[in-house]
Amino acid sequence: MGTKDIKPSLIFLHGFGGRSEQWSRVFPLLDNYFQCIAIDLPGHGKNKQSVAESANDLIIKTIDLTEAKEVAVLAHSYSGFLALDAALDSRVKWLCLVGSALEIKIHPSLLLQWEKREWDVNFIRSCLRKKDGLNEAELFAGFKSLGSATSNVWGIADQRSVPLLPKTCQVTVLVPALDRVVSPRKGRALAESIPNATLKILADSDHYVHLDMPEYFSQHVIEAAIEAHYLE
Repeated sequence: MGTKDIKPSLIFLHGFGGRSEQWSRVFPLLDNYFQCIAIDLPGHGKNKQSVAESANDLIIKTIDLTEAKEVAVLAHSYSGFLALDAALDSRVKWLCLVGSALEIKIHPSLLLQWEKREWDVNFIRSCLRKKDGLNEAELFAGFKSLGSATSNVWGIADQRSVPLLPKTCQVTVLVPALDRVVSPRKGRALAESIPNATLKILADSDHYVHLDMPEYFSQHVIEAAIEAHYLE
């Protein structure tokens, strides 16, 4: 990875209804290992683009800004396909896909809540395994920041296949064992669809493992990066 005093870049992509601040609990745990970069995808957080806007250019621009010859991308849930597309760029040497799948649909109830701007607190908080004030506040803040409702988030509604990735890109699929949003079965299927991908099951964890269990999650990210030879 070059000189030892330069930390490898790791770009974080939140899922649907998330925002860059959702990674705030894991950054302090990973800062000694990576140059951590989080962005707000279209229609989320402070990004005022349409939710339906493609995020590909934004991700490539973020890679450009690192000025690094090699980068990694960690993607949660719905942004997994964005990361797979980004990995067609030869600079992406490692992908870490968390709670993702070949096909993820927005729950009809959640789509209705989005359209009406009337969020069901109990519905949203049910996605958290460990319910505390900080977790819930961050999760709600992400959904409340959403732009206008659309069924075609980031222009990937119809994507169902995995692109042929460069052989130089290593892929790790982290599957929360108790995921109630994306079935662990679908996570395993995603790993099986990517040649030479490494599958890791995160025990006793749910969809928002990075919010629920930041220390546990961060340790698995570090170990996966080492196994993928992205981190020394």
